[in-house]
Formats: sequence, C-alpha cells, structure tokens
Amino acid sequence: MTIHPSSDAAASLRTVRIAVIGAGRIGEVHASNLTTRVKGVEVTGIYDSDLERARTIGKQFGIPVRQSLEALFAEGAPEAIVIGSPSSLHLDHVKQAVGAGLHVLCEKPLALDEEGIAEAVRVCREKGRLLQIGFNRRFDANNVTMREEVQTGRIGQVRSIRITSRDPWPPSIDYVKSSGGMIMDMTIHDFDLARYLTGEEIVEVAAFGGCLIDPAIGEAGDIDIATIMLKFQSGAIGVVENTRATPYGYDQRVEILGSNASVESENMTPSRVTTRSSTGQTQPNPLPFFLQRYESAFSGELQAFVDAVREDKAVAVSGEDALRAHRIAQAVQRSLKSGQPERVQAGI
Repeated sequence: MTIHPSSDAAASLRTVRIAVIGAGRIGEVHASNLTTRVKGVEVTGIYDSDLERARTIGKQFGIPVRQSLEALFAEGAPEAIVIGSPSSLHLDHVKQAVGAGLHVLCEKPLALDEEGIAEAVRVCREKGRLLQIGFNRRFDANNVTMREEVQTGRIGQVRSIRITSRDPWPPSIDYVKSSGGMIMDMTIHDFDLARYLTGEEIVEVAAFGGCLIDPAIGEAGDIDIATIMLKFQSGAIGVVENTRATPYGYDQRVEILGSNASVESENMTPSRVTTRSSTGQTQPNPLPFFLQRYESAFSGELQAFVDAVREDKAVAVSGEDALRAHRIAQAVQRSLKSGQPERVQAGI
C-alpha cells in the first residue's frame, strides 16, 4: 500500500484510507494523484472488472489490487472510495460503497437520470456519508481566482459570463452512445462552472446545436457543436460555446463582465514564449487535452475530499450540485428539441 508523505503542517493529522474503483483513464489519474500529490492519504486498494488493467495500475503506483468490490471495501479497511468506473455503473457503485460505510467521491455523472442522482444523494444522506462530485474545474487555480474576484465584489455586479469549451477531437461513437451525449457529458461541466463562478442559479436556457464535425455522431442521435444562452436569477446573461473538435488544441476560456470591471482566464499553454519575426509572430497552442489542462485541478479535488473526510466537514461539490447541473442540462436538451427557451426546474 502507498502512503503519501505528509507535509510538516499536516504531520500531526491522521491519515485517511481511500480505495479506488476503476483503472481506466480517469482511474489512472486518480491513482497517480493519490500516491504522489495528495497529502495525508493511504491508498488501500484498486479494483476494476479488467483485472489485468488493475494490476498494471497497481504495479505502477504501488497499490494493492483487489479481486472484487467486496474485497476492495473490506481489505485494508478503507473509509472512503473514489469512483472512476464507467458512467452506467456509478449509481450502483455509490450505493454499494455507502452500504459498506464508505464516504464517496464520484466522477460525474452521479447517475444517468434525475431519479438516480436523487437516489444517490438520499442514500448518502440517510447513511451519514459524504458525497463529493468530480466537477474538477472548480479546483482550477484560474477559476478559483475568478470566483474570488466576483465574491469580493471587485468586478461589481455580474452582468454576463462567456465560457468557451472546445475539445481537440471528437470521442469514439461507443463513448457517445454510453456517455449520455455532449450536453450531459461535456457541457454539464460548464453549467456547474457558471454556477460556481457567479454564485447564482441558472433559471432559463436557450440552445442551438448541430452536427458539423462527425456525421456518425449525428447518426448516433447526438450533436457535436452547440451555443447555449443562460439566464441567471439576477437577470445576468451567460453564453456557453462548445465544439467536439478544434484544429489547435483544448480551448478553455472564460470571461466575466461586471459593472466595474471584467475578469478573464486564457488558455494554458506549454510556455508563454512568443516568437516574432519578419513573417509574423507565433505562440504555443493550448495544452492538448483535459488531462494536461486540469492536472492540478484533479489533485485539488482529491485533496479537498481527503480533508473533508478527515475533518468531518462539508464537501466542496455536493450531490445537490450534481442535481442542479443535471436539471440545467435537461432544460438545454428540451430547448434543442423545441427551438424555444426553457425554464430550469427549481428546488432540490
């Protein structure tokens, strides 16, 4: 088992024991962060239905491989779980983990429908277990700074927000079919980010979308490009612009306009070097994809979860946040079908 060395300030704090479900792409990210970057944590085991994949990750990061979920929940006496399994299994894994008495950090989506999300929230509440959702962009340093600019009032009253989120290449068709579609899978991050940055609820949406990148995505019943208008409780307006592919990298930009000032976050690049010559000037393109762009955000969300478990405090991103983002996504899907603005269901 792997214990990350604690900092001097955290040396007196108890170690939190955590296990991992899932040895795919995101499971590998979590395993890496838990064993190299997160403070005060012991990784007690990893499980995946593909045991060979689990063994590869376990060997790479020094994590014991468990042969079943039951073994994962029992061996090494974990007190919390990080769920990075396929989306269709999230709800079942949450319920099983909570039934075993574990606190939970679950990747989005918490479930594939509203009823499932509500069930997960209810089960965790009834059992007194923490439930944190993997909306990792809240832990990005740029986004944290922008939220502070809003919360302290330095930019004045928020009037508008613009979020640009463009993937570098389209996903596989198998992924499109199993992920819930672009709005539920990709854009839902932007809905949560808009709520986080402004501190406001979204009450109405209007959306346009189409399929211009990969015809197979359209044949699978999904879209690969969308522009979505958001209306906030205060009357402020937002715009989210998504595409499934761009020719220059992973495009992640945000601008918030207030009554006193605006605040912007630009793309992260491998360097800030600009080359100038007689033929023009060049700068590096954005980082290639989310694993590089949000590397520190992934470790930040895990550290926040570990601290919440250790200190028995509220999580940074709750199941209720997942439910609100899901309802915004539902309203967007209705707007895409109706061609009209749609209200977002209120309440929890």
